Amino acid sequence: MNRSPPSPAEDSALRYSAYAASGTLFIAFAGLQLWRRVPRFEWQNTLEAQPANRLYVRDLAQYYYLRGLAGLAGDIGRSADRLRARLDPHGYARLVCFGASMGGFAALLYGALLGADEVHAFSPVCYLPSRSLLQVATQIRTGNWRLIAKHIELRLDRAADHRRYFRARPHLQADNGRTRYFVYYGRHAPDVRNSGSLAGLPRVTLLPHDYPHHNLVGHLKNNGQLAPIVSGALTHPPSPVADS
Repeated sequence: MNRSPPSPAEDSALRYSAYAASGTLFIAFAGLQLWRRVPRFEWQNTLEAQPANRLYVRDLAQYYYLRGLAGLAGDIGRSADRLRARLDPHGYARLVCFGASMGGFAALLYGALLGADEVHAFSPVCYLPSRSLLQVATQIRTGNWRLIAKHIELRLDRAADHRRYFRARPHLQADNGRTRYFVYYGRHAPDVRNSGSLAGLPRVTLLPHDYPHHNLVGHLKNNGQLAPIVSGALTHPPSPVADS
């Protein structure tokens, strides 16, 4: 089985880390980082200790992955097709996607399109725009002008190849017969609404947690609950459980 990396350019959307003895590939999608000119890859500290191949993905456009992956294509659909073409020759036996917030949105969509075995999405954005105009207006007092501008841009976006992916539900509803989705979220109201939009879909497990903020993945990492989720994804574990 060929375990050599797909050789992405250093300034591309992809970074590969090989683990030659494993037939599993973890794909980790970075979230929105509007305070940085160039977003960083995420999840390295969590995944590098795992006996799996790892592909880290970032959205250089910082536009909810709607403009595709730099170096592959300019939209989600074609990027997924070209990423699959890169991965298929490596013969991975198991594919698992991870992501939080915007990265969770990408994990859900790419997981569905690539036919991943599992997706683990933490406080994911599940539809765009993910905030109402009133919620966007509340950001004025915080001075978060980049986020305000991003949501205005989304509302003005009429590109068909973007709007096709504004909602995750239709893509998960077209059940590929393979992928299991685990969606983790806290009591933060936008996260409850976003995750709740996936209720009732086949192979989707909603996992609420008693945590009041958006950064649930950081909370789970700090209290030791994230590591067993990640290590369990190496095999076919029983469904993760929510907070009791």
